[in-house]
Amino acid sequence: MHPLFRTAWLFCFWITPFFCFGIITACHPAWAASVASTAKKDDHALSGTVLIPADIRGLSCLASSLSEVVLMAHPSPGWRAWSIANLVKHAYGVQAFEAEQIELVDPEAAKDKRLEAIRSLRLAKEAGWTHMKRIDLSAAAAASDDLDLAYWTAAAWGALISLDRDDFDALADWPKAKALADWVRREKADFADGAALVLAASFEFSSPGGDKAQAKRWFAEALEKYGEKQAMLHVLLAQQLDLDTGDRRGFEARLRLALQVADAYPGFENRVAASKARWLLHRVDALF
Repeated sequence: MHPLFRTAWLFCFWITPFFCFGIITACHPAWAASVASTAKKDDHALSGTVLIPADIRGLSCLASSLSEVVLMAHPSPGWRAWSIANLVKHAYGVQAFEAEQIELVDPEAAKDKRLEAIRSLRLAKEAGWTHMKRIDLSAAAAASDDLDLAYWTAAAWGALISLDRDDFDALADWPKAKALADWVRREKADFADGAALVLAASFEFSSPGGDKAQAKRWFAEALEKYGEKQAMLHVLLAQQLDLDTGDRRGFEARLRLALQVADAYPGFENRVAASKARWLLHRVDALF
């Protein structure tokens, strides 16, 4: 993506939710009070855990809510991809993470959070597939928006499958999600600073009969090219590789490296990654 478009994209992502929130709270004080009350309940349930920063959590929630409204208007592929991205980031990066943290303390609250995340991911997957099912994946991408949409649709699909093992339709459609991820990687391997490589590698690594060696090569390539500034990449590899092989030392080292990266480059995704890394380090004895 051209730097100017990327800057505009990020500007819209950060400013639009605040603008809409100001209008809504000004017109509907009762709604604002309800949001504040819900936030207090969530903070109580999450007390004693590794919290996602409040500003990140609040902005993520608002962006996700706004995205649902955008999807109701049957938007263009670009806006559709933007909306799906927000839904996936909030559902999997925030809600599912918080559900995992409070599972032992408040299982009912954890269940509610997970169900809400699943609802959002299913909405995201269906909104993306509605457009992508008309795209010929054997041909070159006609527009960059199609790549954005394919990536986030596949990401939503994979996240949905990991959270809802009872969704047999999603499980049966695993090859479709994997095909989308592979298509983005083939078309543009450096898509979103290596995100396409990581997503394709994750699908390959987790697929029955998948080529784990190839997946590890893609992981290594993404790490070499983009690991210096992407904390979440280190967290994902710690979970998918080190945890899978029982390498506790490598697991801890990779998570501490994620914290260093997040500290050096404290962007949205990196701050979320840092919260995840701290939580995993806190649980290391239970994991190994």
